Amino acid sequence: MSQKSFPRWLMVAFVAALIILILSGFLLYRAQEQQLQRRAEDELLAVAQLKVDELVAWRAERLGDAALLTANSVFRDSLIRWMDNRQDEDAENLLFFFQALETYYNYSDVALVGMDGIRLLSLSGNLAPLHEEAAQTLAVALRDHQAC
Repeated sequence: MSQKSFPRWLMVAFVAALIILILSGFLLYRAQEQQLQRRAEDELLAVAQLKVDELVAWRAERLGDAALLTANSVFRDSLIRWMDNRQDEDAENLLFFFQALETYYNYSDVALVGMDGIRLLSLSGNLAPLHEEAAQTLAVALRDHQAC
């Protein structure tokens, strides 16, 4: 029985087709990988932008809180009276405003801070000096005459 040999041109065509198939698969994989990476980067950028927008809105709200307090004549009068004579009744009025801020704005504490960075009155009773970053922010606010 004679064994027929496999035609050489068919073997070359088979090897070429196999190389093309492997190369195509690799190129498709790389293209999909790059597409997925771009999509992940775009999603991360979108999330980062949302977080930045949230922080900007949060800061604007806090500055609005400060503006509201300075525009409130009852609060301002209680503050001036308390600063002049440190009467308990005026402290109670101030703490009432602080309690409202804590309740309605979900603050963990509200404090009145002197120009030297020392807490003068605090809803929590914490009268410790401000930490360094807060003291620096206070210095900027005092220098610029506005909340920051």
